[in-house]
Amino acid sequence: MRTDLLLQLADLLESNSNNPKGAKFYFMDFGFTEEEGVAPGLDCGTTACAVGLAAISGLFPRLGFAHDAHEYTINITLDGVHEDGFKAAQEAFEISYDDSCFLFANVPLKTQRGADAERELAQVIRWFAGGKSHDEIMTAMGY
Repeated sequence: MRTDLLLQLADLLESNSNNPKGAKFYFMDFGFTEEEGVAPGLDCGTTACAVGLAAISGLFPRLGFAHDAHEYTINITLDGVHEDGFKAAQEAFEISYDDSCFLFANVPLKTQRGADAERELAQVIRWFAGGKSHDEIMTAMGY
């Protein structure tokens, strides 16, 4: 597990949550821009899940994105090749596919959108990076 990269992602989520012009966090979606021809980025209004935010940030060497300037969608890439986001996260953060799905789709956040969701997911990622199991994380979240 790349604990260093997971903690860097948690920091990125928290930083973006404090940026009113930042990517619009949505836990379950990535890559929709509201304007045709707008390149994705941290200040463009692109919807971004955690893996999508990592991809557009440029901070994670293996994760990237592909964008067609005439379309409204963006795709996640791993080492420059279009990839399923969960598989990309598995490889980039050196975690299991199950862990990737848990962290980036299945963990029951109190809200799915916005700064509060980003901060909550950042905490979940910190717990996971610190060695907590899925069950321990669920208990810490009050489930």
